[in-house]
Amino acid sequence: MAEPPAPGSVVGPPRLEVGRRLAVTLSALAPDGAAVVQVGRQTLAVRYAIPGEAALVQVVERDPPRAEIVALQRKSAEAAVPRCPHFGRCGGCQLQHITLEGQRRHKTAMVAAALAGAGVRAEQVRPCRGGAGWAYRSLLRGTFDRRGDVTIAGFYGWGDRRLYNIETCPIQHPTNVRILEVVREAVRTLGLAPYAGPGRGLVRAVLAMTGHATGEALAVLSAAAPLPDRMAFVRAVLDRVPGLVGLFLTVQPAHSTAFFGQGVTLLWGRPYLEDEVLGLRVRFHPRSEMVPNPGALPHLLEAIVEAAELGREEQVMDLFSGSGLLPLALATRARRAVGVVSDRRAMEEAWATAARNGIANAVFYTRDPAKVLAKLHERGERTDALVAGPPGEGLPDATVDAIAAIGPRRLVYVGRSLHVTARDMARLGEAGFAVAWVQPVDLFPQTSHLQSVVALQRR
Repeated sequence: MAEPPAPGSVVGPPRLEVGRRLAVTLSALAPDGAAVVQVGRQTLAVRYAIPGEAALVQVVERDPPRAEIVALQRKSAEAAVPRCPHFGRCGGCQLQHITLEGQRRHKTAMVAAALAGAGVRAEQVRPCRGGAGWAYRSLLRGTFDRRGDVTIAGFYGWGDRRLYNIETCPIQHPTNVRILEVVREAVRTLGLAPYAGPGRGLVRAVLAMTGHATGEALAVLSAAAPLPDRMAFVRAVLDRVPGLVGLFLTVQPAHSTAFFGQGVTLLWGRPYLEDEVLGLRVRFHPRSEMVPNPGALPHLLEAIVEAAELGREEQVMDLFSGSGLLPLALATRARRAVGVVSDRRAMEEAWATAARNGIANAVFYTRDPAKVLAKLHERGERTDALVAGPPGEGLPDATVDAIAAIGPRRLVYVGRSLHVTARDMARLGEAGFAVAWVQPVDLFPQTSHLQSVVALQRR
């Protein structure tokens, strides 16, 4: 019997027409979670495969090239049995077929490969670490649709627009799954049709939020118009979800994928859930930026604190603070913590959390981060360490310019996207900063997503 091809290789001419079969050995994980192999000048992606596995695959898409496994010739020692019956269809998880240790080893390699072009050496990337692999998610959003005569609610597939009816989800807090189940049943019982476009249908989606420390939960129904009988919906849900403390309705009439409308109406209970995150007593409202995996946050915080090298008499500033939790956690380790939060509502929540926890050495702004940095500099305030975890497309040009001109010696970058992180590392290198080390943090086990804490110092 012939030996399988070497890792990263392919047997046969490098032609990738749909239907073509090739014998390959997968070499690495791509940022989307697919295993890949180089075929000539093209990269062929194979979903639900593991680097190091040898397989006969068949090309199913040409642009970009993608194949599916026809026969597995050599199985990885890191293979695992997926816990979820929806795995392979639902797009929420990409890596349940790999052991947790294997996922983190491949994520470490993924970070090293992504940042190599920005001058980061492989030995500067530390082994990925994180928390529990299951039942960790505190936030669930399920979408409604019609399948024949049956109303379904769940998640979309990997790379397609097909909605799958979700009965269980092992990465979610069990209460969130129970909310999805109960609200779906209530919608069916009351005959509320799923939204299908302007003038067609009513219910859009459901949002579930659960505090891991307290077990308190909120449920929000998104609809295209007011419910015909709100109290009938309340009665159909109440007493069926352990820990539920608030039930809400938001009306989003626009033909849009946006969940929230202009307002959120409390139908029953109180307008927030209470929880404990990073040692802080916090309250989350329906529109709050809720922490998706509070159990893994200590790993993220530990890496940030180490990279910042904070002293008790120093000032630390977080340029992209969300709802302000990170500056409040850092305030106990510094003389003063400054946070730039996302909007005025987030600022009000941040100040309230500070008061609730007796923290008096934290301040918050809602301006552009570059302008806040410049303002503090003009006042003569010295910032000893800077934390930057930009959302979306990374650091704005003005922020990079401000960091280069007046930023401190120590900079901590928290990356969410490997592509964006690599680009920002190159830009910060040009601005005079050098990478000391990188700590990948697995906030989303069973998925391809991760965050990277990068310690930089001014040259």
